Amino acid sequence: MKSKVKLLGALAISAISVLSYVQISHSEKLDDLLLENIEALAAGESGSDGQCLGSGSIVCPLTNQGVAHVQIYYSLPH
Repeated sequence: MKSKVKLLGALAISAISVLSYVQISHSEKLDDLLLENIEALAAGESGSDGQCLGSGSIVCPLTNQGVAHVQIYYSLPH
């Protein structure tokens, strides 16, 4: 009887561990997919105007120079 209880306990712990791992790995994939979708939506819009400010390590898409801040104004197609 005691061996059955120990076996049942070990199986329960194993099942909980596997389910926890699956849930954690699934949520990370969902976060990556969400970020890719946001980037895809933003890439479809047309940037009509903007400005690059300061001096830093970000490459300005307008001038290809290193800047601190980039502001691009997006507009939806009419």
